[in-house]
Amino acid sequence: MVLLHIGDDAIQALSWSVETASDSQFEALGAAAVSVVLGLEREDTALVGPEFEEMDVDFIKRTYSALVCLFLEAAKNDLSQTEVGLFLRSECGFGEAQGDLLARLFLGKKDELRGLLSQTANHSYLPQLEGVEWRLEYCVPAPDNPSVRELLYKVCLKTVNREEGREDKLEFIASVEELQDLVSRLKDACKSVERAVQR
Repeated sequence: MVLLHIGDDAIQALSWSVETASDSQFEALGAAAVSVVLGLEREDTALVGPEFEEMDVDFIKRTYSALVCLFLEAAKNDLSQTEVGLFLRSECGFGEAQGDLLARLFLGKKDELRGLLSQTANHSYLPQLEGVEWRLEYCVPAPDNPSVRELLYKVCLKTVNREEGREDKLEFIASVEELQDLVSRLKDACKSVERAVQR
């Protein structure tokens, strides 16, 4: 069995789409996903055509997103056409014809997708976090609505761009809930990195 970590949402979207989409619709969605990822088209032009007119908008969004995840993860793991087809059949309930169709589409663009992933793996051009400062601010209620009182955090992220030798700051205001959400997402990111390193 081939394991790809594309997320439960993507697997559910692909499983759900098996019962709904025709081969030509899968081919159109797969071609659009690859075309957009490779920067050959924009979403608003790639997802237009006779095949898409018959599909529900939510279906297009979910399946398209799942296919993007599938193709990128398969390229990252250097899977073969057979392995992609096997994953689609075993994990997503695809029939042999539909699984092979998407697997062939992937194989035709695999080298380009891997080339794109190798380019994005170089993050030296991105600024690196050097420090964080924060302070608590109190939102003073307006005269017309004295019941509104809110605690806000002013956060300053200090960054440095090593390539350019430039220091910078990114400042933003966040409520308690927004800051808790940010911390939660950062913890999720750390756990994902730890899982990827352990694989």
